[in-house]
Amino acid sequence: MHFTTAAAPVVAPTVTSVTPINAATGVAINSKLTATFSEAMTATSITAIGVFSLTGPFVTPVLGTVTFDAPSNTATFSPTNPLANDTTYNAIISMGAKNLSGTTLASAFQWSFSTALTPDTTAPKVSFTSPADLETNVAINRKVIATFNEAMDPLTMILADVTVVGRPAPSWDWRPTPPQASRSPSPPVRISPPTAPTT
Repeated sequence: MHFTTAAAPVVAPTVTSVTPINAATGVAINSKLTATFSEAMTATSITAIGVFSLTGPFVTPVLGTVTFDAPSNTATFSPTNPLANDTTYNAIISMGAKNLSGTTLASAFQWSFSTALTPDTTAPKVSFTSPADLETNVAINRKVIATFNEAMDPLTMILADVTVVGRPAPSWDWRPTPPQASRSPSPPVRISPPTAPTT
């Protein structure tokens, strides 16, 4: 008896979240756009011209640069100039976006939003941390988490000069929903003996 097995089904990557969200209103005119994918993607396919684009009224292209953060599978569109006030914009990620196997999106992904009248000048805040500030008896291998009160630029989070017990921590993992950065100490955080007082 002879038989032939079926080919493994091809699962297309998808866009799992975007900022601003679809149909958002009052978006700051100095905002960046982000799109997070369901799996690892080929960076060059995301940053290629025309794959991640933004248009304004009368389908006018918005100039900007596209970057891709592999650890979070997140693409960021940074407009060259502030967006226009009180204007509707349409963003699109074309089928040119590919995963590491070369599989494209099943269809182009589109969303829209409208801007506010002024730039966003309110500084973001850390709304939650784990461990909590001044918490004691923390396990030496516990993951450090910081959650923010609004969407953040993933590249600034990954490259942020954040320290854990005085050591640089350049490799932060970023989750866009909720906006959260985390890091597992490697090697585990050491418990330092108390410093003798000086006289």
